[in-house]
Amino acid sequence: MKVLTITNMWPSAERPFYGIFVARQMNSLPAVGVDLEVVPIYGSGSPARSLLAYLRAALKMVAVNFRRRPPDLIHAHTGHCGLLACLQLRAPVVVSYVGYDLDITSDRPDNRRSRGERRFFQQLSRFVAATIAKSARGRSHLPAATQPFNTVIPNGVDRDLFAPVDRAEARARLGNEGDERPWALFPSDPARYNKRFELAEAAAAAARERVPDLQLKVAYPVPPEEMPLWMSASDLMLMSSRAEGSPNIVKEGLACGLPVVGVVVGDVPELLEGLRHCHVCDATPEAMADAVVDVVSALPQRSDSRERTEHLGLEAIANRVCAVYDGALERGPGPLGFIGRRA
Repeated sequence: MKVLTITNMWPSAERPFYGIFVARQMNSLPAVGVDLEVVPIYGSGSPARSLLAYLRAALKMVAVNFRRRPPDLIHAHTGHCGLLACLQLRAPVVVSYVGYDLDITSDRPDNRRSRGERRFFQQLSRFVAATIAKSARGRSHLPAATQPFNTVIPNGVDRDLFAPVDRAEARARLGNEGDERPWALFPSDPARYNKRFELAEAAAAAARERVPDLQLKVAYPVPPEEMPLWMSASDLMLMSSRAEGSPNIVKEGLACGLPVVGVVVGDVPELLEGLRHCHVCDATPEAMADAVVDVVSALPQRSDSRERTEHLGLEAIANRVCAVYDGALERGPGPLGFIGRRA
């Protein structure tokens, strides 16, 4: 099966970790029989540069109409790219919603434009062969008529890369040999509005009233290959976002056996359900602090999440994505995919 992926979330030399979860998932597909072609849109920077990047991608999608051998299927990541994918009429389109394009805030306070975009992208699901949402919460924002043609599939985790390392060894490799203080990890950009660092900071401050030596460690910017060390060196993760789809950073922490203290966003409640020393809290400093103290009091125990999240590995998720592809191939091409699926 030849699949063309178009995405505005893809690593670049300037932003090596941006969209890396999309890249890892797509790069796992050749192992299950997919011949992959990628059209990345590098739209960061000035508005003019962003517009030019999208225009180039649009022309590439139009050019698909004239290929001697077009791809069997177009897989678009994000609603913006789903719209561009519909500029070609020769291959079925699968749209993967990533979260912000269905139901969550952007990196700035919500505004009229972002709300309008989400409504538009939700309706786009009526005109493609199939869609993928990262969580049941995300799917619930799609029109009722298109939800039966949506599959909930989170992005997978590279469990070879994200694997536990001895805590003392990990700290020594990070230059913190001999540090026995409890670490709470914030593994995101604290400047991003959506990540709500101020809540994690307030929760850590409240927890210090009972755990005075608690350290709040911000792992940003960190090379992607170094993040497993930070997760293994830490005693818990604080996930305080305003909204998420299916946060890969949480799944990666779970693959390292790291307890997670998170709030109710995306599929976080489902990810953490029943896992040892993991907590889903109200988004208040007091509630998160109580969970932090509970995790620290159980040290040196960690979570049992490594053993219980094998279904989130890259290969397992790749097989589920391929099943969506098979269904989409039976339906109409381009923006006419909705005709075939009504049959």
